[in-house]
Amino acid sequence: RTVTGVQTCALPISQSNAVFIGGAGNASFVTSGVITVGSTGAGYNTMTVTNASILSSGLTIGTGSSNNTVTVNNLGTVNLLQGELTFGVGTGNVLTINSGGLVTNVGGIAVAGVGASYFFTNDTPNQRFFLTTGGSLTVGTAGFGGNSLTISNQTYASGAISVIGAGSSNNFLTILANTIWNSSGLNFTSGTGAAVNNVLTNNGGILTNFGTVIIGGTAGSVSNGIAIANGGSFSSGALTIGNAAGTSNNYYNVGGSGALSIVSNGVVIVGTNSAGFNTMTVTNATLLSGALTVGSGSSNNTSQVLGGTWNLLGNNAAIGGGSSTGNLLLI
Repeated sequence: RTVTGVQTCALPISQSNAVFIGGAGNASFVTSGVITVGSTGAGYNTMTVTNASILSSGLTIGTGSSNNTVTVNNLGTVNLLQGELTFGVGTGNVLTINSGGLVTNVGGIAVAGVGASYFFTNDTPNQRFFLTTGGSLTVGTAGFGGNSLTISNQTYASGAISVIGAGSSNNFLTILANTIWNSSGLNFTSGTGAAVNNVLTNNGGILTNFGTVIIGGTAGSVSNGIAIANGGSFSSGALTIGNAAGTSNNYYNVGGSGALSIVSNGVVIVGTNSAGFNTMTVTNATLLSGALTVGSGSSNNTSQVLGGTWNLLGNNAAIGGGSSTGNLLLI
């Protein structure tokens, strides 16, 4: 049984539809464009893959709808051909990989729902999920939040800019051990727009080749962060904590518990353009960076070294600039 040449495959704008691909007997094969399970207003749809292979240019579970499910069972394979896996706006949208199932060649993950938690850890040998090159790792979209995405045992290279909390709050992206994320020189932002408490945590993974990094991008971006710990490494271009007026209490924690972390950044600015009360803390880490400015036209920003080594590689350190007060470098 073979189905080919399908440009798009969608479970349509109605509820409680079910599609079963494969089953007993010979394996089935399906090729498709982007598959959408649950379009706008269409909830409670399911797609089940058993003893079948699907080649698709992407998979979206729920786009403006809730309680949609994709299940990959024994001998089922979903190959996204570097297309993105998207959990759309809605609640209760789920991907389940049972024993013997495989989802592979996933070009990034976007989580746009409300209160959703997804774990792609490959900690069970027969339940397999593999990232590849393409797309982004993006958590939280405007007006929706409270999501988390946890990744381990992966090797991934970005094909687009990644953002946590784009006009969205309380979103978390956690990278665990045995994971390499190569950002391909592309930029990364934690918190932009009306965004509170969005955090990237690297707990023992390798984050490399990041472009410009901004923590707290625009007015309303408050208490967003990046934390590197437990032997995690991170390399990037220029890094700014608190990028505009109306951004505050954003933070960058380099090192912490566990093994020594190794981090390399370009020029580091803690608070700029009237952004105040932003912090950077180095603990149990070796940090190499370009020039440091604490408070560039902004006040009450702090950079501190509690343990480890910060090597500015012969570059300057400036405490306060323009009309600013209360900026500190503490060693």
